[in-house]
Amino acid sequence: MALLKASIAFFRVLDDEILVEAEESVGFGVEVDTTRAGYSGSGYVTGFDAPGDSLMFTFTSQAHVYEVRIRYALNPPIKPYALRIDSDRINGTFLGTRGAFKEKTITEVRLAEGTHTIVFSGDVDIDYLKLVPVHHPKPQLPPRRLSDPLAGPATQALFNFLVDQYGRHILAGQQGGRVNQRQAMLEDIAYVRQATGKDPAVGVFDLISYSRSRIERGEDPQNSVERWLDWAADDALVSLSWHWNAPTDLIDQPGREWWSGFYTRARTFDLAEALADTTSLRFQLLLGDIDAIAAQLHKFQDANVPILWRPLHEAWGEWFWWGARGLKRSSNCGTFFITGLSTFTTSTTSSGCIRTTMPIRTGIPAMLSSTSYRGTSIRTTLHPSSFPSGRRPRTTLPAASWWHFRSQGRTGSSLSRT
Repeated sequence: MALLKASIAFFRVLDDEILVEAEESVGFGVEVDTTRAGYSGSGYVTGFDAPGDSLMFTFTSQAHVYEVRIRYALNPPIKPYALRIDSDRINGTFLGTRGAFKEKTITEVRLAEGTHTIVFSGDVDIDYLKLVPVHHPKPQLPPRRLSDPLAGPATQALFNFLVDQYGRHILAGQQGGRVNQRQAMLEDIAYVRQATGKDPAVGVFDLISYSRSRIERGEDPQNSVERWLDWAADDALVSLSWHWNAPTDLIDQPGREWWSGFYTRARTFDLAEALADTTSLRFQLLLGDIDAIAAQLHKFQDANVPILWRPLHEAWGEWFWWGARGLKRSSNCGTFFITGLSTFTTSTTSSGCIRTTMPIRTGIPAMLSSTSYRGTSIRTTLHPSSFPSGRRPRTTLPAASWWHFRSQGRTGSSLSRT
């Protein structure tokens, strides 16, 4: 029989948990049954076998974050479901329970104080809906310590700002287009400006076109770095990544063209072999590529423009060549890479260590805070290596000022650049 209880909400509140029995809710095309053992209350709801069959739970909550749980039973191995929490829709999959009722956590949701509805549809048997209050502790702030002992006061000031905003505010950013011309001409940022009247606080760009194996094949970076510097002016934050085209051994066949040489599938270049022999041509090509990128980073440093630096990203996967031989090899590459950038030279000692001659001190190594390096010796978790002074990037919240330089008497407080 179809459920018809549409006018009264039946739910219980126990220790701040909200329990809504399925058989006491509003059903459409479904029925109450007691055949399957192990249910709570006076029964469960079954019969979700036609389009539009659904079950609507209604309850009143306090203003809080809740974990949404559903107790269900399912014989087949897998069934999809849909859940609408007020106006938000969630799709998912239930695994088989071998006929027994099992409680599954669906999601977490922040609810305002008042009455809410959750509508369920899916071909399973439903026992109840439960909402459990979730108490998340405030984020633990990282120590206000920089990984580079030579970093200056402005570096510390920026890092202090990031720490202060951590867990409180979000900076609006826009990823630049990967296609060279779109990225160089800042078309994506221009669209944001046209749509909102403001520029994002953070511009995210890619040094892919500065890979030497791409330039050797005719790719033109189109002065992208200079364009980014001009856009950054004196109030933006720049984030840079680098889809590093393999320095040599590109396959360059249909589906594995040279311009996709940052993918594992498009090269035969072996990172481990290159790092193993510091006298080899391939090792020198690695150094040459790092020097080429360091030259571009020096432009930011010379212009006093900060960057969030994210090379060798997603190294835990195998789709990029720097992660093709596993995480350990990738961490070795990361150590080599950071050492190379901090020295900016191709000179090596007999042991293969790079001599310090011209350090790069212009970026926060965001790559080292990613899960790509979990458990390795080079993970630093939000400890920037350096940041030049005198800059005040845009923010996304009126209450969030970037930083205060006491010596210059500067403060910043804006939604974004207009």
